Amino acid sequence: MTFYDPTKAQAPWAPQRGWNGKLLWRMGASASVSRFQTAPGTSVFNDNALRRGFMVASSSFTDHGTNSNDTFGAEMMVMVKEHIAENYGSIRYNHRRRLLGRLDHAAEHLGSVSGTAERHPAHLQLSRHDDDVHRDRDCGVLQNRYYATADGSMLKSEQRAAINGHKTTRLLPGVDQLVSPRRQSSVQGNCGSGWPATLTYSTTSSPARPTASAVPAPITTRRWSAHFVDTDGNTKANQAGDNEGVQYGLKALQMAPPKGITPEEFVRLNEGVGSYTADLT
Repeated sequence: MTFYDPTKAQAPWAPQRGWNGKLLWRMGASASVSRFQTAPGTSVFNDNALRRGFMVASSSFTDHGTNSNDTFGAEMMVMVKEHIAENYGSIRYNHRRRLLGRLDHAAEHLGSVSGTAERHPAHLQLSRHDDDVHRDRDCGVLQNRYYATADGSMLKSEQRAAINGHKTTRLLPGVDQLVSPRRQSSVQGNCGSGWPATLTYSTTSSPARPTASAVPAPITTRRWSAHFVDTDGNTKANQAGDNEGVQYGLKALQMAPPKGITPEEFVRLNEGVGSYTADLT
């Protein structure tokens, strides 16, 4: 979308004055991994950009609410930019605006975007990792796994908050329930509304695994060993990160009672917290 005067000539070597050569790519929100192509989640009718002479573009393939295949999205962006250059004129630079949900197009295709304006943290990120809990997967292994065990249930709220790295324990269940289940391949709805149950991933068949790590696996194979054969016999993609070597509750161990934990509780915590499988279960 850009301003255009139908009474005047338009050529890529002589573009109209309604476009200043700048492209704003609007990316949507959410953190889902649907396999369906849908209507774009963000509109190209953006007054702030258009009045400044920008061209505005949007696509469901650059919206994590509908598709998280960053490689495919980056290739699509490159082809759309080629279409713009051939029909409207040279692009001075491409700026993107994204909400919750990360599409790593700049990493997949160097130069596909020139800059980014963000409102929320990235969807798939390699977080700093000490004793504080910053990733939703940490929320899952603590809230759904360890705190549900006999050793974990004996910990007081103050101790759990100290382990989590937050002032209270209110954030942890919400983050886990909001994000973690959406990344499980065995959940039919994670593939998109209307996805057939017969094609939903299971331990006996895997025609579609809509996880954030499985989608770019063919690309990441060039960089490291991205595939492995799981115990169920299926070939799967390795996760982008894990919690091996993380010392959960280290600061809580260094704190005084009643908020702190004992050395024995610290050892039990790190022995029992566990991790996620390739299927995020």
